Amino acid sequence: MVIPSDEDVSVLVNIHIVVFSMVVVPSGHLLVATGDSVLKVVNPKTAKLTESIYSAFDQIITAVHLTEKNDLILGARSKGMRYSPSGSKVLIVMNLDGEIQTIWEFDRGNNPLFTYPRYITSNNKGNVGIVDWFSDGGNGRVVILSPNGNILNVYDGQPDTKTRQFGGIVATKANNFIVNDALSAMLHILDSDGKCVYRFNTTSIGIESPCYLEFSKSGTLYIGSVKLEQQNLFELTYSDC
Repeated sequence: MVIPSDEDVSVLVNIHIVVFSMVVVPSGHLLVATGDSVLKVVNPKTAKLTESIYSAFDQIITAVHLTEKNDLILGARSKGMRYSPSGSKVLIVMNLDGEIQTIWEFDRGNNPLFTYPRYITSNNKGNVGIVDWFSDGGNGRVVILSPNGNILNVYDGQPDTKTRQFGGIVATKANNFIVNDALSAMLHILDSDGKCVYRFNTTSIGIESPCYLEFSKSGTLYIGSVKLEQQNLFELTYSDC
């Protein structure tokens, strides 16, 4: 856990654990998905790691997201082969008391909504964006759900992008979604319903292999770039999109 500043990055907590996904809750604690069925809690003051009350029962938690209304959305899958066509793949919506509000698993045709829900975000309209992987390395699609769990759109890239590696997804103040594509060094801007409205090549501003996205509370966009020879964190200002 770090705090970036104008001149340096201050390390608050340094704990060696496997991290699939994480989110900061209003208490200031960090909830971390570590590859099992229960989220872990990290206390930033004591660096103590404990189990939380948030569970996906006997499933493996693959992603966690906190909405503007302070609901938690957990992505989870059955134990076993990571991309198995069988088994359960769900989104579990619960409040901060750990009470389950709803579970999304199938569309209106009773088909599975996901293969491997890897990254999750939501906008102020309540629409939920999920990066759904088909294999390791980010080959997959982006599924946009309405607040009641119906599919608004499925986005799998552009025809001229033969290779893609979807990673992080974030929602903007204008309720659009931004999805990063590491292989083509592209940010895909989707509208609130998941339709692509613009693509931006990050190499034009010196960012190669964008792999992770996150907004700060002040609205600053951070892009994590991972290359074999170096790893960088970039801080961006942008016109709201």
